[in-house]
Amino acid sequence: MISNVASTLEAMNPEQYVLAFVFLGSYAYALGEFIGTRGRLLSMAVALACAIGFAMLSDPWEHGVMAVTLALVGMGLFTCLAWTVWTLACWRAEHQVTVPPRQAEAAPPRRPARHWFARWRFGLR
Repeated sequence: MISNVASTLEAMNPEQYVLAFVFLGSYAYALGEFIGTRGRLLSMAVALACAIGFAMLSDPWEHGVMAVTLALVGMGLFTCLAWTVWTLACWRAEHQVTVPPRQAEAAPPRRPARHWFARWRFGLR
């Protein structure tokens, strides 16, 4: 089945290339937040129109629909992979426990050694 889709993709004409390129770009804009809600709706409409046009220009239209579906799944997997890498890269910085630096503790006052050995050993008088 996939070999049939691959042979259909090999036999693409320039109109299908343009439709596929515009479809992928419009779909990416529809998913992203680069443009507002109105622009996203317009991108969705353009992506849908290009997907339908691409499928209609394919020799058996079923293979064109499968190619569009594979493109959607591929973009979804790429998005998932990119999100996972971003989350793992930022996780350490967000969840890192910072320990405040130790303040110099005041040393307790030194007491004179009471034992004669300690006086002799440490030179206390």
